Amino acid sequence: MSLTPNTFAPAPARVALPERWSGAGTVAVPGSKSQTNRVLVLSALADGTSTVTDAMVADDSRQMIGALRTLGITVEPLDDTARNWRIVGCGGELPDVGDVVINAGLAGTVMRFVTAIATLAGHATTVTGRPPLLARPVGELLRGLSAVGADVRGTGDGYGFPPVVVGGARPRGGAVTVDARRSSQFASALAAASPGFERGVDLHVNGLEASGYFDLTVELMRRRGIQLERTPEGLQVEPGVYRALDDRVPGDISSASHLLTVAAATASTITVTNLRGSELQPDFAILSTLEAFGCTVERNADGAITVAGPEHLSPVDVDLTSTPDQLPNVAVLAALADGRSVISGVGITRFHETDRMRAIETELTRLGIATSSTRDTVTIDGGNPRTGLVLSTYHDHRLGMAFAALALAIGDTVVDGADCVAKTFPGFWDVLEFLSVPMTRTPA
Repeated sequence: MSLTPNTFAPAPARVALPERWSGAGTVAVPGSKSQTNRVLVLSALADGTSTVTDAMVADDSRQMIGALRTLGITVEPLDDTARNWRIVGCGGELPDVGDVVINAGLAGTVMRFVTAIATLAGHATTVTGRPPLLARPVGELLRGLSAVGADVRGTGDGYGFPPVVVGGARPRGGAVTVDARRSSQFASALAAASPGFERGVDLHVNGLEASGYFDLTVELMRRRGIQLERTPEGLQVEPGVYRALDDRVPGDISSASHLLTVAAATASTITVTNLRGSELQPDFAILSTLEAFGCTVERNADGAITVAGPEHLSPVDVDLTSTPDQLPNVAVLAALADGRSVISGVGITRFHETDRMRAIETELTRLGIATSSTRDTVTIDGGNPRTGLVLSTYHDHRLGMAFAALALAIGDTVVDGADCVAKTFPGFWDVLEFLSVPMTRTPA
């Protein structure tokens, strides 16, 4: 396709999707958010100069680059695409640039990873963000960092919420237990910083149900020369310094999943081309869920993935413990399927950009779809959602993109707060227009 990340129009505030749509097309997606931000962090801590190519171009990656620059790391563009970067690492010891304040915007990954690596600086760092981010928990990470000797505290709504203040005491390391039930990022962030601790870390992780993103962190650390060992309890990391490396970021399967959900919802056929190497990303498992709904999934040798949606979706009983970010996509497909779907393993999504379980139950109920939830499960009796309504995204990028698929399946629906997609996939609406989706955009 002709669109490139730096040619996307600004994301609209509202999108009206006036009619049902079905079609076909071949598209590309941004680089993986999870891998982009992780390799940026590990490159910043490395001994030497790294390059990161095909990186995600979105709010989250811009926030991470800005945060690393504020911490004194040289991050320079290799060209004008905003996808390719040169990073001069600090060798595991961040420079003393004086006390700094970092605004992470809405990026939970930035808030948590930067909090952890800021313990390797000799100055004070305050990590803050926009109001929705300040409502996202960070207490378990702070308790873990404190246990290994870091000077950290939350100053928001109690100890466990940002803004976070990190002092200049370098962690000594050692044995520590982290509760990861609310987010695997607590364990990933501490692990990423731990080679810089005096004694490394013997990390015990409790409640790590969605382990895929932690596994991704560990694999990227291993590739950069860190001596580590997975244990039944978690991870042992030896003190050391990351090796500089040139990384190419594969396409983001999480972003691709929203386009493949459009195919599933609308009996369309959509191919996403640039997914070679994306198998490490946990959301790759969405392909088997799409097959359970009745889709045909083709994985091509060149890394492209094609999904063809069925004429009628089948209800599913699916456990998303390892891929909870897929709840919005699975929920909208369940709303279109004729029968009862049960989606379990998603309790952690109550602590994402919004309470996703509550938001989904609210919006689907407004559409006339019987929806209920327990602590960890959403049950949806699918059928014929009503049209003529405005769906709220709750400022949540994944809800915004999932609701687009639902709207295209039923027609006459408006997605409000559509600019939320800028967090990870700012060109989402442009890609749909490239696929000849009729829409009316209201500028932000």
